[in-house]
Amino acid sequence: MALIFDSLTTARVLQSKGFSAQQAEGIAEQMNQLLIQDIASKSDMTALRTELTGEMATLRTELTADIAGVRGEMASLRTELKGDIAGVRTEMKAMASELTVKIYSVGLAAVALVIAAQKLLP
Repeated sequence: MALIFDSLTTARVLQSKGFSAQQAEGIAEQMNQLLIQDIASKSDMTALRTELTGEMATLRTELTADIAGVRGEMASLRTELKGDIAGVRTEMKAMASELTVKIYSVGLAAVALVIAAQKLLP
């Protein structure tokens, strides 16, 4: 949407309100310059779009690389965790074997005590 500022009409209105022609023209010109200064042109918008498109592409590339890095770290951690779990399972099997041997030993000791007690008792 284009902004239209009529500096001639503005100067005439200012003159009708008591400003001299020179003052009215100066004020109208300054207002025109201020308005023109803050309005973005189509080429400004096109340049901004191009810049933002480039920045978004760069961010997308960086984000893709970051995601790939996180996936790699996750795969590494998954492998490490599987190794740790396998180690714990091996330890648990060894402990179960040791516990089984101890339980049999206690059972044999109990049987030996019962047999010894029967021999000692009349």
